[in-house]
Amino acid sequence: MKNIKEMVNELLNKVNKTTNNYEDALEAKHTELMQLQTKLAEEQDKEKHYLKMYIQKDITDETYKEQKLVVSEIKNTITSIQQEMELIEKYKTEDVEAVLEELTASKSKLNQKQQEEIQQVKVQLAEAKQAYLNQLKQVGEAYDKTVSENRKLEDVLVQFGKQKQHYTPDKFEIIGAGAVVGIEEARKYLG
Repeated sequence: MKNIKEMVNELLNKVNKTTNNYEDALEAKHTELMQLQTKLAEEQDKEKHYLKMYIQKDITDETYKEQKLVVSEIKNTITSIQQEMELIEKYKTEDVEAVLEELTASKSKLNQKQQEEIQQVKVQLAEAKQAYLNQLKQVGEAYDKTVSENRKLEDVLVQFGKQKQHYTPDKFEIIGAGAVVGIEEARKYLG
């Protein structure tokens, strides 16, 4: 059985495919329509010329009527193509709306699944933060061991007035500054 994300992705792909197929059909009809409109203009000019010739008795009634028929057929074809284009738009809308209804029905399940996954990410983040803090604690303890003799010496020197203050940096100064992760550094790793 498919999970909800796969179902939603399939439905979204279906919307895209359906839309693209209808758009391709519309584009082909539009191209055909433009060609016919150009041809119609040419044939109407021809018809006008034939009418003048018919009035002057240079051509027969039959020749003129044949040209009128050509123009009429082109007009009928144009009307037919325009109707087909309207139907294509209607069918596209119907098909996409049907898929959108399926998507809408799946949306609550998708949101629920998304919230579950976000909770998992939050748990992982909390675990990573805890691991980071544990590591930071270990580094701090190692730093304390490293500087402990120097601190003891400074304590004695300060106590007997041989030194005004402690000069060994506190672990918070050394580790704290390096432990902070800036937003740019986080973005670099998060992609």
